[in-house]
Amino acid sequence: MRNRKYNQARKRAWFLDQYKHPHESKHSYSEVLEWLEADGFEFLFSVPKIEPGPFTADEKIFAPHDKGTRASRFVAEIGLALRRGDSGGLFMMVGRKMAAKGTEVMHAAASGQPQPAR
Repeated sequence: MRNRKYNQARKRAWFLDQYKHPHESKHSYSEVLEWLEADGFEFLFSVPKIEPGPFTADEKIFAPHDKGTRASRFVAEIGLALRRGDSGGLFMMVGRKMAAKGTEVMHAAASGQPQPAR
């Protein structure tokens, strides 16, 4: 918070988030994937990505991607820990609720491609 461009409100928000946060926990990619699957969601994407390679502007975050293996997810987590940066190992996962078996209904999207009903 030594950056002189930050105003007092931003500095206070950072302080409260870092030192007054009521609860913070740590979870792995694999653990969150298990939660998604247990609650009927399919994995679509993660930021940072599980698979190697940079995140690009044309990434399709709402299209299914490979969730990798337990080993590849572990390697991605090690990479997060080594890079640290200002995110502190933060990652985000995108998922989609799966339709119940036998209730898959398709509708046409504006592109004309069939899409699962939401």
